[in-house]
Amino acid sequence: MFAEIIVEPLSILFLLLVGGGVLLWAGAEILVKGGVGLARSLGFSPILIGSTVLAFGTSAPEGFVSFMALLEGRGGVAVGNILGSNVCNLGLVLGATALLCPMKISRTILFRELPIVFFSSLLFWGLLARLGLGRATGVISLLAFGGIYLYLVRESRIALPPGLEKKGPESKLGRDLLLVGGGLAALALGGHLFVEGAGGLAHRFGMPEEMIGATVIAFGTSLPELVTSLVAAIRGEIDLSLGNLLGSNLFNLLLVGGALGVFQPIPVSEHVLFFLMPMVAGITLLIYPLCLLPSPRMTLGRVGGGILVLVYIVFLGLA
Repeated sequence: MFAEIIVEPLSILFLLLVGGGVLLWAGAEILVKGGVGLARSLGFSPILIGSTVLAFGTSAPEGFVSFMALLEGRGGVAVGNILGSNVCNLGLVLGATALLCPMKISRTILFRELPIVFFSSLLFWGLLARLGLGRATGVISLLAFGGIYLYLVRESRIALPPGLEKKGPESKLGRDLLLVGGGLAALALGGHLFVEGAGGLAHRFGMPEEMIGATVIAFGTSLPELVTSLVAAIRGEIDLSLGNLLGSNLFNLLLVGGALGVFQPIPVSEHVLFFLMPMVAGITLLIYPLCLLPSPRMTLGRVGGGILVLVYIVFLGLA
């Protein structure tokens, strides 16, 4: 079907792109709302809420789009999407959030969550270089993902974020389950439409598959992270915002990337090994000097946010 849609008029491709993007955004918002409702009784800390419930919800578009692309024979789009989304999350989304409201970074995030994301990037990069994206890489990535989240759950203090107090019998379990189901359905349909529209448009302009996934599609599937992180930061929930972004990157690399490899081996191009993966690891590492060198320390301010956005713009230009 992907090949057939490329011959459609440009107006139809734009309609598919916009409609898919709206469904992705709405589906992620609905899924997050339902997921947070279900998670209230668990007493998660703000960081863990962000890196589990919110990260799963906002990473679902990347997962759905990547699997839709893979099912339609576009493995390069699938890989480019998850890697480009990670660069977008820390470049555009985190940078724009810091530009809007400077972020005080907790030691927990800077010295626990961020190193985990960085070394997970190195692990995935090494696996791709040595083994390619096949079942061995997929299994190792999924095992690493499971181990990391068991560790995070064990280490996180049980503390409810403001506004997520435990609810009693008045909790709407049925409503929350319905929201989760509806969000997943919207994401599935939106992912299909977005792949068709964006892929068709990009092919019209002669873009390679990996770059289609890393730019056009990655930006669209990162919209839920952008909205969620901005809203959380504006409300003063910095740990929630950062937990969402870092958790989303872990989900993309190890869970989505690992699942793709297990489902169907995908050829790894030089674009992935020598451009996309270095960008993913490099922009993660860049956060350290931006938070530790300027004054005040442990803060990602507007200068740091501007640098991250500039790095993302350069990434788009090079892509």
